[in-house]
Amino acid sequence: MLINIRLILCSLILIVFGTNSVLAQQEQFQQEQATGEGGKVLVWQGSVSSKGNRTPTLRLDKKSRYYIEVSRSIYFGKWRENPRMSLVNDACYEFKAKGQPVALPVFKNSLNVSVCHGNYHSNHIYQSVLFFGNDKGIKFWIFDTDYRDNIGGLWVKVFRINPKKKQPTSNCTCEDLQHAGIFSVVLNGKVIKRNLGFSECLSYTKTLSQCISNNVTSAPKPVKPPSKCTCEDLQRAGIFSVVLNGKVIKRNLGFSECLSYTKTLSQCRNR
Repeated sequence: MLINIRLILCSLILIVFGTNSVLAQQEQFQQEQATGEGGKVLVWQGSVSSKGNRTPTLRLDKKSRYYIEVSRSIYFGKWRENPRMSLVNDACYEFKAKGQPVALPVFKNSLNVSVCHGNYHSNHIYQSVLFFGNDKGIKFWIFDTDYRDNIGGLWVKVFRINPKKKQPTSNCTCEDLQHAGIFSVVLNGKVIKRNLGFSECLSYTKTLSQCISNNVTSAPKPVKPPSKCTCEDLQRAGIFSVVLNGKVIKRNLGFSECLSYTKTLSQCRNR
């Protein structure tokens, strides 16, 4: 492996100036993981050869978010400036030849997703920022100027972040099922408490843990009671009258005639 001083300097500049924005994305990702937002699914893992061979294209869903995790280290042969020292690199740092880590990112991918955006990791595990897939997919490879003396490879994992599943919302309502001013608590279509006043019903729903959302925010609109038509012999003389909610609307009928007449009235809802 040939160590290029210009490459090292450029790598240091990219790492320093790109760290803030990348770390912000990484912090967001870590918060989502900590709070259980979504869930990660391993969609691919495999070795990326130090010989420079590109991996097959991994197809990604352009509507999904992903992140890359890279681990292990690679032997890059002897250091030409000091042949007694070996060059050993993880994805982002050479950490053997000079006795301390030197930024030298060698892990590459076809989407240019940032992996080397922080400090040296002694466990040699690095995670990328979150990114969306695209129609082109993604490939991985190791960059070097001379692959002949390289040994080993990096281990790469690709995770998909699944969106958080929405919990079903329980819908509690206060309903006047009998149209009589007496309310029942209804949970997802099932009556769980009967014979309550409206305020009492509303208060009761607030005590139920299963009522995630209570869509009753104000008193219901008044419901007109059903109109009731009757045939009544008011004079006790065998002569009937049509009575609607206590009010006579037709007099002097026989019983059959009275009954037939109620059936012609639209206002008699429960004839």
